[in-house]
Amino acid sequence: MNELIDLTKLQSWIQSKWRASLGIIVALVLGILIGILSVEWRVIDDCKYLKSFRFGNMAFNCVRTI
Repeated sequence: MNELIDLTKLQSWIQSKWRASLGIIVALVLGILIGILSVEWRVIDDCKYLKSFRFGNMAFNCVRTI
């Protein structure tokens, strides 16, 4: 039965794939975070100076509510 299910081979295969793809995963997460922050900063800057911001072809007014 041990010959049919060799977990050490499966574990080594998973570890090799994880090591190979770790850089891609880190780069993807960093890219998403930088994209989110740049959009946020762009909206904040537009609201500061222009009092409105745009997403695609729609414009929104910046109104402060409490």
